[in-house]
Amino acid sequence: MAKVSPYYSVNEAKKPTDKQVHHDNDQCRAGRDIPQSERRSGTGGYRHCKDCDN
Repeated sequence: MAKVSPYYSVNEAKKPTDKQVHHDNDQCRAGRDIPQSERRSGTGGYRHCKDCDN
């Protein structure tokens, strides 16, 4: 696991509030599934992805 600069999907705003997250782990499956064209830098004010903690 390597920490990377935080990022989130442009689609987070469409999700229910309790599902909105940002990522900062290069091994997080959900984070890796976000296409580069849909990623935005930063946290977006979203909570940390629980899978990025592992």
